[in-house]
Amino acid sequence: NSGERSFNALGVVGKLEELTRDYLDSVDGILTARDRALGTQIDLQQKRIEDFNDRLLARQQVLQNQFAAMERALANLQRQQSALASLQAAG
Repeated sequence: NSGERSFNALGVVGKLEELTRDYLDSVDGILTARDRALGTQIDLQQKRIEDFNDRLLARQQVLQNQFAAMERALANLQRQQSALASLQAAG
């Protein structure tokens, strides 16, 4: 078994050093690669959040405009109701 031969040839300390290098190498270590992958995922999620916030703000503006138009229409209807009530009371 090559794993056993490698382990026996390196010894415990040598094998630990090799494993440490595999994990901690700043260029292609396991932890470095994982850190890069997580960084990429964080960047992608941040972009998705920003895009979603932009869509929410646009939707909020549309709803506020619709609400303002509804309030104007309601005020107009209330004026018409008052005018009709005045005409009815006078007639």
